[in-house]
Amino acid sequence: MAGFLAGVVATVWKTATAITGRRQGLTALPSPFPLALIERIVGADAPRTTRYPVAAVSHLGYGGTMGAVFALLWPRGDGPRGAAWGAFLWVIQQAVFFPFVGWGPFGRDLSRTASLETLLHHLIYGLALGVLTRDGPEDR
Repeated sequence: MAGFLAGVVATVWKTATAITGRRQGLTALPSPFPLALIERIVGADAPRTTRYPVAAVSHLGYGGTMGAVFALLWPRGDGPRGAAWGAFLWVIQQAVFFPFVGWGPFGRDLSRTASLETLLHHLIYGLALGVLTRDGPEDR
């Protein structure tokens, strides 16, 4: 449970940096990735009141689940392990989910910086996750 909660907190932190960058015009992505994924699944014509909440909840759920998996694999996390985990999840996003939403593998159909931008977000997630799980279960 602690790993799941750490994953949710790390996802909130990562998402806050992405939202800040988007509001400042510092993004190469055509839309937030969780929203693009949900729109690909339920359709872009689904009501906004459906798409946005589903995207947010699914993003937090995925981040929490990956946090739980991380905590199972490494009961005592740390920054380097967390960053490596974030990079691993980024590779999956780029190789599987970017093509699924129509952005091509590693953002090939977008600008070169789109892939680097999402790598930065995943490293932020991983570092936060590593720090949040650095005390093992016996220390909690």
